[in-house]
Formats: sequence, C-alpha cells, structure tokens
Amino acid sequence: MESVRAIPTLKFEDYIVVWIAPLEIEAQAACYMLDNRHPGRFTTRPGGEYIYIPGDINGCNVVIATFPAGHDYGVGAAAALASQVKNTFPNICFGLLVGIAAGLPNLSRHPPRDIRLGDILVGLGQGESAGLISYGFGRETSTSFELSRRGAQAKTEKIVSSAIGNIKLLAPFEGNLFLDHYENMKHREHSNGTFQDPGQEKDNLFQIVSEDGVETARQVQRTKREKASRTKVWYGSIGSGDRLMKNDVERDRLRDTFDLIGLEMEAAGTISTIPVGVIRGACDYADAQKNDDWQPYAAAMAAAYAKEVICRINLHDHRVNTIAPQPSSDILSTLPLYSNENFSGREDELCKIARILENSAPLKQRICLHGLGAIGKSQIAFEHVRRCSDRRSTFWVKADTWENIESGYLAIARRLIPGFRHVTRTDTFTMVKQHLERSTTKPWTLVFDQADEKELFWGNPNGVNLINFIPSTAHGQIIITTRDSRFVGLASGQVVPAANGLKIEKMTPADGYCLSQKNLQLDLQWKDLDKAGQIFLEMLGGLPLAIVQATSYMREEFVPVEEFVQLYKEYE
Repeated sequence: MESVRAIPTLKFEDYIVVWIAPLEIEAQAACYMLDNRHPGRFTTRPGGEYIYIPGDINGCNVVIATFPAGHDYGVGAAAALASQVKNTFPNICFGLLVGIAAGLPNLSRHPPRDIRLGDILVGLGQGESAGLISYGFGRETSTSFELSRRGAQAKTEKIVSSAIGNIKLLAPFEGNLFLDHYENMKHREHSNGTFQDPGQEKDNLFQIVSEDGVETARQVQRTKREKASRTKVWYGSIGSGDRLMKNDVERDRLRDTFDLIGLEMEAAGTISTIPVGVIRGACDYADAQKNDDWQPYAAAMAAAYAKEVICRINLHDHRVNTIAPQPSSDILSTLPLYSNENFSGREDELCKIARILENSAPLKQRICLHGLGAIGKSQIAFEHVRRCSDRRSTFWVKADTWENIESGYLAIARRLIPGFRHVTRTDTFTMVKQHLERSTTKPWTLVFDQADEKELFWGNPNGVNLINFIPSTAHGQIIITTRDSRFVGLASGQVVPAANGLKIEKMTPADGYCLSQKNLQLDLQWKDLDKAGQIFLEMLGGLPLAIVQATSYMREEFVPVEEFVQLYKEYE
C-alpha cells in the first residue's frame, strides 16, 4: 500500500513579521514577493478561519494574513484580523499593511501633488499631520455627516520607520531600490491576468470645475512620464474608513480638510492592535470612474516597496516545523470574522429575533432588521447567528452591490457544493439556492447584510433580481439588515413578511454604559451615575459605532471621559 506523505506542521511562534493583505489580489501579489513559500500549514484554532500563507523574505520568516473568499472587508474586519494575528502569532515584531488605495492628486498645490495610478502611498506623519486619519469618525446632522478631525500616527516599530526613512532618503529615485522586485513578478498570473502596467494612456484623472454655477467633471491633461520616472512614492496622511468613495466632491473635501494623499478601508482597524507600516498602491481616484483595472498593478507596486522595507531590516532567521490536517465539520460557515467580543446589551432585540424566527410559518422564517446607519444592525445579526452557530450552518452575504453579492454566493458555493467550479453568476445563484433547499441540507441561517438597495432584490431593470435566488425551505432562516424599511412586506411578503420587521433603535443608556465600559481599561472606567459619563453617552446619540470609536480613542490615548467630553465640545 502506498504511504501517505505527512503534511508538515508549522509553528506560530516561528514567524516574526506579519504582512496583512486583506484582498485576494493583494495577497496574490504578496505571495509572489516571498523568496520561499514554506510547505505545510498551521493548526486550526477557534475562530481561525483567516488565511495564513507562510514564507520568508531576506532570511526573515513572514506570514501573509488575508481574508477567505467572500469575506467582508473594511475597518472592523481588518481590526478583527489584526486581533486574531496578535493572539495567534506570539513573536510578531512588526507588521505591514500592504495593498491598494485611492490616490488623491492635488494639482493646485505648490509644488503640485501629481499622484498617478500605480504610484505608491506611504502613511507617514509629517509635522502636525497624522500618518492616518479615520475619516469615518463624526456624527450625523439633519443635513449631512460631519467629520471630526481624528488622526493617529500610523504606529510602526522604529526599525520599520528607519527602513522607510532610509528608502525615502533616495527620493525621487527610490524606485531604483524596489522596481527589480516588481520586474521579477510582473508576468506572473492571477485569476484575471497578470500584474503588468495597464499603460499611462489609460490613466484618466477628472477634476470638478464650476461653469456658470454648475459643477462638472473635466478630464485633466497630464504629460506622460518617462519610463525612468514612471513610479513615484508619496509620503503623508492616508484616510481610512468603511465608506467606499466614488464621489469627486466628497473626495476633494476629505483631501483638502485633512491634507490626504490617499483613501483606504483597513488601516484604522489595525494600528491600535499591531504596529503596522501602511503601504498602498494607487488604483483609482475615488471618483465615478473607479474600476478594478489598475488593482493588480497597484497591488504589485505596493508589494515591491514592502519587500524592500523587509530587506532593509536585519532580523534573525526563524526556522519552521510541521503540521497535522484540519478537522472537518458538517456545520458550515462563511461568517465575516470581525471581532464581536465587545458586543454588549441588545438582549431585547436578540430575544425578538429568536421569537420571530421560531414562531414564523415554515417557509416564512425571515426577519428584516432596519434602522439608521451605525445603529448596530449588523452586529446584532452577527451576535444572533454566532449564538446559533453550534447547531446551524451560518452564511453571510454583503448585499450592497452585485459584486459583493456574487462574492458571498461564491463563498457559500465553495463550502456547500463538493467540487464546485466558478460558472456564470446566474448559475452560481441557482446552484446555491437549490442546495440550500435540499431536505438533506443541515439547518442554516443566511444573512443579507447592508441590503440598502431595494433594486438589487426587486425591480432590477437588467432583469436579474436577487429575490428569485433567495432559498425558501422549512429548515432555513433569512435575516436582512438594511436602512430601508420597505423590505418589510416587499413584493407582497416575498422577501420578508409584513409582520417580521424589527426596527433597531439607538442603544439605551444602560446598554451604552455597558458597551463603553467593556471597551475601556479599568483606570478609565466611570461609575454609572457619573455626570461626565452620562454627557458622553448623550453626546454620541446612543450609536454603538460612535461609542466604540470614541472609547477606542480614549483607550489608545489614555484620555479620561471628562477630557474627552471637553475635546468633543471644542471640535463641535
């Protein structure tokens, strides 16, 4: 009988650098930068569904950390990944957050900040400017969302800052240091092609101009760069938040308010956990022309710069060992693995969700959680399915765009259907629906999160309506989170029955108090009846996200509640 070759088991403690690459294309570019990829895999730990790719660069053991297919992304998801990395790899010396971002040119500056697609953006504080600005921090007003100026130096270890400074000394010719890394991998393949430069003729920048009081987007004519100076590196403040930016006016407002060189969606979630260096490749200009064409090239350029940073740091080589295979389970999950450990309160809402789903007719076990943005709908849904995850398969689809919906269904298909291969969108949706409706499928709960666009479900002029691909079976439950209450009873109850809507309100003072205390160390906690604490909770309007962001700032900067209240009033 032929012997089975054992799979090497790798030790978490052998890896001292984490390379965080949340998106698939970012992780693929990172893998091609490894000098060697280590055979074997790590043992599975609770909550350990992130993907870790082990290897080495310049004799230093590096682990690339990324999300599984279909995973949610953004500040919260990145924070959970960083937290998991910190708890899993005990000897991490430093981290790099490497990938793509929107570049923010400013041609009216002196000298002009002529950022091009494929240029590299490095988060670096200069003078009074912070290296990272969390542009999602603020408050809702009757007319808009007002930003508060909340910045933080992009925390890195001194050895990383020194390496970046060493590279920066050669500006504007630092490309000579890292472009070889790119040249060695640019012809390597990813799922949709290679990492080659799409060409400067396809780099189109539009700027807002006012003509007779009407603002229009006009293309800017820029001279083509010479090959020797094709790629430039820009150092400065990078904005980080959960909002995908495709608006020229809002982009320029953020750029000018905070003097930003770029916008991205993960860094604010990592710097409080792991001291990362933030390195991004510009793949778009955060406007209506945004597309994915430049992502591979931009991800590769950022990865090349990151490799050079590691090459300029002298760390001892760490050896690796071997591994056992992962256990399997008939309870499946595609849950986003962001941390919900500080979830607090909301027991009334959770009881109502359980009661509605349990008491509904067999084919109508559906509920819609609707309410304002940042009110906590996604966290409540996550907590409900987490509590059921030991007895039901749990699937999660981010339902804000067709692209994210398709990614969510693909992730389900890969977990649910043996030997699944990517087919057309409609075929994938149909296969997932059919498999979930089979009587042999274990009980499951499916969440459609951030379903704010009703047209994706019903009335799509393109003829593809998600309502036709939502499974309906006695052993399945559907949860929808949305700002749009019209999902309740939509299409005569085909999405959610009229009686199964639950409006999520702001947190009660008691729940807000518990949440804030769970997020603060003992020295910064206050008594329930403390006046400053009550003002703090009233000031944040009972919004869980605002409370978490505020207490995170207080924890990192060690700011007592009284001082925070005063700071907040000064920024109003």
